[in-house]
Amino acid sequence: MDQIINIHAAKTHLSRLVEDVMEGADIVLAKAGKPLVRLVPYKAAKKPRTGGQFAGQITASPDCWEPDETVLGDAPLVDAGQRKSVNYRDAVKAAGASRRALKLAEGTPDEP
Repeated sequence: MDQIINIHAAKTHLSRLVEDVMEGADIVLAKAGKPLVRLVPYKAAKKPRTGGQFAGQITASPDCWEPDETVLGDAPLVDAGQRKSVNYRDAVKAAGASRRALKLAEGTPDEP
């Protein structure tokens, strides 16, 4: 609960009131019994964040926003036998090549 102190009394006991606030007390200064201000501990403002730390270091490939021609589908991203990573682009190309080979074997023309 707030402790309400008149300004006249606060001038006399300011040092004690500051110590009380630093210990967590809620103190409200009043004039003629009407609350005016609250005493709160000072907190240093955080330094504003600035950007630009990576300026010139990050680039996007020219085709980064282009849609993929094919979806990876069932091709695994990790080779289960050797547990080594598989390059996504290579996996997509391989999946597309195998689909085209199947179409050629079946006699279905490849769509552009």
